[in-house]
Amino acid sequence: MRVAIVGTAHVHAADYAAVCEGRPGTTLVGIAAPDPGSPFRFPPDVPVVAEPAVLIPHDLAVVTVDARSQESVIPSLRAPHLFVEKPLGADRGARERLAVHLAARGGTTSLGFFLRHGPAPCAMAEAVRGGRRLRELRLRFAHDGLRAGWLEAWPAHLSPERMGYGAFGDLGIHLLDAATLVAGPLAPEACRLRHRADGLETGGSARLAGPNGVAVHLEVDAAATEACLTVEAKFEDGTLTCGGRLGPPGTGAGGLPDPASGFSTVLDALERGEPPGGAILSDAVAAGRLLDAVLAT
Repeated sequence: MRVAIVGTAHVHAADYAAVCEGRPGTTLVGIAAPDPGSPFRFPPDVPVVAEPAVLIPHDLAVVTVDARSQESVIPSLRAPHLFVEKPLGADRGARERLAVHLAARGGTTSLGFFLRHGPAPCAMAEAVRGGRRLRELRLRFAHDGLRAGWLEAWPAHLSPERMGYGAFGDLGIHLLDAATLVAGPLAPEACRLRHRADGLETGGSARLAGPNGVAVHLEVDAAATEACLTVEAKFEDGTLTCGGRLGPPGTGAGGLPDPASGFSTVLDALERGEPPGGAILSDAVAAGRLLDAVLAT
């Protein structure tokens, strides 16, 4: 599998490059459109070019430019398979236009909604579809990026203009996607964002309502003391809990993947000649619409 990284603005570009470098049978053939403010560490002996058009032929393009740049970059890509980091587009209009383009281009498009590759959320969703009555769903995603300072080294992630959202949207869109997978269509009820003294958004909480009175609670914190990811589903006949403290990239936590392990799952499927699974374009569009609605409450 020949892979190219397109853009280094997104913090997970480094994780995906490391996966490719450490994976037998996968070759990182080049890196295009490097972001001048990014701390991305370029692997030795991997060509770096300004434009994706001059990359050598490859099977998969990993799109990790900032969300604002996706519309100018994605139409130029010729790889048969794309992996596009979330969010899809920096605003509603861009999201809809990109979805139309990607649906028409052929090949496959994988999205960076990594929780859909986890066995635990899928098992919860299967339980609901199998008739178990879900009463409450609680999801939490936290890391220490704005406490320890490492996220501030990635300037695109401090700019809602470049990424479409602040810290709540960055992490919360994963939780909204997973909650929709498990519970079904959701209606926002309330959202509260948190900011530090200089005005930078650090996270927040949200409450949503699902089918049959399911209560959904989200908690996001980008200034926590440690990285953790948890999902708790309370059914009438018991509770399922998964996740915990997040370790090094690629390890996940308690039945939940992380971005690196989710990306590895996509590579596994493509190498077998199978559809990559996970989120599809309609899921990405729905997650973006729901996030917009949550932030508007």
